[in-house]
Amino acid sequence: PAAHVDVCLQLYSNASHPVSPQKIFVATNLTMTVPSDGSLVSLHSAEIAVYVLPEPVITDVQGLKYTDELDFRTCVIVHNENKASEGEMVVRAETDPKLFNGVVWSSVPADANIIQGQTSQYLMTIQQPYWDNHTELDLYADVEFYLPGEFGLTAVKRRMCRNIINPGPDGDAAQFAITATAATAGKFTGQATTEIVPFETYTVTISGWTHWTTILYSVWGYYASDPAASFRLSPDSASLVHTITIPPEAEDDTLILLVKATDDLNFPHRGCAHCSYIPPLKQLSAEVTQAKVSSILEADIPDVDYLLFELVASSKVSGLDDKTMSIFLDHVGTYIAGT
Repeated sequence: PAAHVDVCLQLYSNASHPVSPQKIFVATNLTMTVPSDGSLVSLHSAEIAVYVLPEPVITDVQGLKYTDELDFRTCVIVHNENKASEGEMVVRAETDPKLFNGVVWSSVPADANIIQGQTSQYLMTIQQPYWDNHTELDLYADVEFYLPGEFGLTAVKRRMCRNIINPGPDGDAAQFAITATAATAGKFTGQATTEIVPFETYTVTISGWTHWTTILYSVWGYYASDPAASFRLSPDSASLVHTITIPPEAEDDTLILLVKATDDLNFPHRGCAHCSYIPPLKQLSAEVTQAKVSSILEADIPDVDYLLFELVASSKVSGLDDKTMSIFLDHVGTYIAGT
């Protein structure tokens, strides 16, 4: 009397034998051994209805999602603080017609001002200003499904995802060095004065950056007269070694090289306190500089980075002849047509 028994039903599925949404009847028969003679007595028989529902999974439109693939009930999504957080409910193993009947989003803390529209929409947005003063929140999705094989009956699945701001690469201890010369860029004490030759290639070796995910490095440059107009000298790469071509010197202006870092979440490119360097450029004659730039402009354009380098190289050089500029514009037209 007053006793109860918990019955656990576990369904097994994998990629080869998935369990699709359905209604399953399970017959149960509870028996007990009689102490006096050891015989079995049936105490209770029942038929249990088990409903297999689609699996709702929270993802992030712009960021990465980390979760245990065997447990979709909780997860972590990461995004950049300079953007809004755009979450999406992905329903796996959905049927036709759909069993999905709506999702209600909420958060803890509850001040995220979630924008959804209608409960039938899979998307939600937390606007960027919220992340100016917050670094994380718990995002909840209460997803309602119709029960398969029933009319008008529904059940709710709750899923939670912790939403965390991506801090970006940390360059507090970062350094870099330009090899093939004696010049070392980093903590520039005792900087060597070996001249660096414009239009020649140099190897830049990067170190000291830290981050919780993959760091992508690149080398940039700008002229002191316009710090906002920085230009790329190497593409984003996880490699710590980059090869760059030194831009030309400019009359009454200073070239500055720097290393920037981003990550596989497209964090805005970031420099660091010890990641800029003023190279001691070797002064070339006007004739040599014009010949070098003309050679660059008359070459085929393999990619957009090379095109940008051509623009940088020619922007600080005067006296280029009309033939060179005509060839350059023809190459630009050919490159644009091919892309």
